[in-house]
Amino acid sequence: HLQRERERERVPARDQIIMGDASAVARESQDKDKRYDRQIRIWGKDGQRKLETANVCLLGAGPTGSEAMKNLVLGGVSSYTIVDGTKVTERDLGNNFLMDKSSLGQSKAECCSRLLQDFNESVSGRFVAETPEQLMDAKPDFFDGFDLVLATQLTSAYQHKLCDICRKSGARVVFGRSYGLFGLVRISASEHTVVESKPDNVLLHLRVKDPWPELAEYASNFDLESLDDMTYKHVPYVVLLIKLAEAWKLGHGGNLPQGRAEQRDFKAFVRSQQRRRRGEPEGVADEGENFREAVENAHYLWSPPGVPSEISRYFADPACEEITSASSHFWVCMAAVKDFVAERSGGALPLPGSIPDMTATTDLYLDLKRLYDSKAEEDCDWVFDRAIQIL
Repeated sequence: HLQRERERERVPARDQIIMGDASAVARESQDKDKRYDRQIRIWGKDGQRKLETANVCLLGAGPTGSEAMKNLVLGGVSSYTIVDGTKVTERDLGNNFLMDKSSLGQSKAECCSRLLQDFNESVSGRFVAETPEQLMDAKPDFFDGFDLVLATQLTSAYQHKLCDICRKSGARVVFGRSYGLFGLVRISASEHTVVESKPDNVLLHLRVKDPWPELAEYASNFDLESLDDMTYKHVPYVVLLIKLAEAWKLGHGGNLPQGRAEQRDFKAFVRSQQRRRRGEPEGVADEGENFREAVENAHYLWSPPGVPSEISRYFADPACEEITSASSHFWVCMAAVKDFVAERSGGALPLPGSIPDMTATTDLYLDLKRLYDSKAEEDCDWVFDRAIQIL
């Protein structure tokens, strides 16, 4: 303990302050991660960061708007402003959980703002006791600086007016209107991009047609003839396809199967490489699941997945072709991926790193998974560096 105290005394006061500030920031970050753990699992830390830096405006402190704002406050939005020029009436007590008898006759915006503060003390809020229509008519610049505007129960004319105002300021607008048990929601934004980090369908690209050097070397190290029977039946089908494709090309002018006839012949060639059962007079094939998987996935050799049509449309979009200082991160990343496809991979998207389940020993599967993970990280680094160059 005394030794630690002496070392602490040697540290300059300024450095101690910096270290203390860093520790406080780290503790605050850990506290937020614990508080918002469940929602971070859904939209990730980047989504939570965007939420925590968002400045939101609510137009209309009725039941629809109050419920929506309550959810944003619980989620950790940075700040909110509530705009409503009406007073609390007895009717509000029956449909708005943020109002009680003590609120009667008071500003609805003020009551709503005050009670929302109790849900999350880290969120700052304020209110404006004016009608949204008055602000749109007299102070359209009021909406500058908001990231999101929630507009409830506006007429169609004022919806269009607010849309025009927010398009100029860059704010996104969510319109909500309820009629008893029925309602509608409309979103207005000049552009809204979404990157799905956990898509339902992952584009599988195993690169067996043109394996990168490390994968080709890994496959070449398998001496199929010298393997024992158990290992032979657990060689990953990715390795089988690469090795048998090379063997096929030796007898076909260096070409992979072309046309349906040759593709059928190649599948028959794969089946023929299975070992025969020892002691059987007819030499019946000792079928292995890995060879069956190789036959089922042989199409990756002659028709590897290219760039999906929807991605191609993004590549052709003017926003992707003409990157400016005003371009969003989405289009910068898209331009970098486009360059990767054109310059780096021979027409393939960056490797996602995931591989499907396949018949293999645990060690062989993990070895193969590490190869794909490493290549995916390399592709990601290339795209990141290109994005930095573009910026």
